[in-house]
Amino acid sequence: MNILYFIGNGFDLNLKLETSYQDFLNFYKKIKNDSSTIAAFKKEIDENYLEWSDLEANLGKYTEKMESPACFEEIHTDLIDELANYLANVQDTSLKSSLQQIDSKKFIKDLFTPENYIDVANNRSLKSYFETQHKTKNVTIVTLNYTNTIESILDLDKSKARHSNVLIDKPSPVAEKQNIQQLLHLHGTLEENMALGVDNIEQVLHKEFKNNQDVTESIIKPLCNRVSAHAIDQDCNHQLANAHLICIFGSSIGKTDETWWKRIANQVKQRDCRLIVFMHEPNLNRRRGQEKRKLARACWKRFSDQELPDNKVFFAFNTEMFNLFKS
Repeated sequence: MNILYFIGNGFDLNLKLETSYQDFLNFYKKIKNDSSTIAAFKKEIDENYLEWSDLEANLGKYTEKMESPACFEEIHTDLIDELANYLANVQDTSLKSSLQQIDSKKFIKDLFTPENYIDVANNRSLKSYFETQHKTKNVTIVTLNYTNTIESILDLDKSKARHSNVLIDKPSPVAEKQNIQQLLHLHGTLEENMALGVDNIEQVLHKEFKNNQDVTESIIKPLCNRVSAHAIDQDCNHQLANAHLICIFGSSIGKTDETWWKRIANQVKQRDCRLIVFMHEPNLNRRRGQEKRKLARACWKRFSDQELPDNKVFFAFNTEMFNLFKS
């Protein structure tokens, strides 16, 4: 059975790493720069700080205020370079200091048993589905993060964007063999091919930029991946087409990765696979059990305009999944 994970920044935040865009922007807007273009951009961020928590979507909107492609390139380059510097510092300080407290065995166990964190009825439904699949579990991780947090936990080479044949052979009652087949950085790493921007051309508000290849290949992430020619996006598509269980963790299911959410929804609709979406909802009222279903329907609209499929898509809220600090 093939299990595919899409892991977002919530994974790093769960490890108490200050990797949110708001964390970065608080750092970024204080950096001195002599450029009037960068100064105006930072002023926009400072005056609308809360809105810019979704940096990528707002970058697409801000293109409307940019005077030229050269202005865009200056801002985009500065953002990527400073974001890489900021996150590298988080890796070198906070992550290194906390690694000894992180339970790598729990991380591996959670990877192979995500069904342990969903509601009882959904767990039973999913386990019935598992009985129809091969017992060997093959996991692929697609990380949407630039950081090497997962490599650090698994003790892998931290300089690569693609890891293959990460093997963990651990017989258990539910699996003859357990393999981590691949770890893929869909949006690149801090060292190379950082894709920072929006999902499609409609999210770029500057009308003239829509027809400028230099701009679109920089700010539209699927195009950026294509021209980078690393083929990791192709590998992700292949894994998605062959996954029996798809899990999403640590993502807000935002519009700037809309292409992937639609692809996942199409897989669920077109063939016999399952989806678990792990969500963090701090204001969830657990006394009102029906609220989970309401939130699930609202979230599913970000995937598809069709109704939420029963017994194929499961939502799990505020679980202990990937809570990795040792007690």
